[in-house]
Amino acid sequence: MSDYLEMIEQAVSAWEGITSNPHRFGGKEFKVGKQEIGHLHRGGLVDIPFTRKVKDELLREGKASNHHVLPESGWISFWVRSEADAQHAIWLFRLSYLHKLAARRGRGSIQAIDASDAELQQEIGGLRLSAVLRSLLASFED
Repeated sequence: MSDYLEMIEQAVSAWEGITSNPHRFGGKEFKVGKQEIGHLHRGGLVDIPFTRKVKDELLREGKASNHHVLPESGWISFWVRSEADAQHAIWLFRLSYLHKLAARRGRGSIQAIDASDAELQQEIGGLRLSAVLRSLLASFED
């Protein structure tokens, strides 16, 4: 288990602008600027914030579960029990990171990133988002 958590922590911590600090309930919290992109609990539970609409689509697509404490919020939870789970958790963190990065850069949407940053456009394409998720991430409406 700890190897999988270390894999996630190393991957997420390496992204540009990411800071990693102890989380108030144990584990590690990851932020870009002042915005949390998610946190990792020692027991293998990952919690990541999204808008409610994005969260609902991630649930419909089977890519996450309702948050274990705040099911009515935009937060999702995901359990890491295998290497495949760790890779999926990194994907979820990356999705949150790109979403927050777009907002920090003042572009307001992932589509705005598409139009102006070839590198980020390529990365977003690499996430292989469903058409529904991609359209939901095109704006930051809740």
